[in-house]
Amino acid sequence: MIELMKQVGDLAKHIMMFEKYYLQKRENDPYYKTTKEDIADELADILYCLIRIAEHYGINLEQAHLKARRSELKSLGQEPDF
Repeated sequence: MIELMKQVGDLAKHIMMFEKYYLQKRENDPYYKTTKEDIADELADILYCLIRIAEHYGINLEQAHLKARRSELKSLGQEPDF
């Protein structure tokens, strides 16, 4: 869980840097440079952590995702078609 939280924090940092959500004077500071590839890397790390947690608890992530989306659509009064 600690690794997952670290990765989520890293993702937040990269997104905030990519969206320039910081003081304007930091525009040319190399520390605040990031790319879509950096964001993709963090997303991949998060996915890996989620897969490991699901495997540990014997959870089928695909089935859990579909079930959650169906419930969400039904709560909005829509009938899922998957």
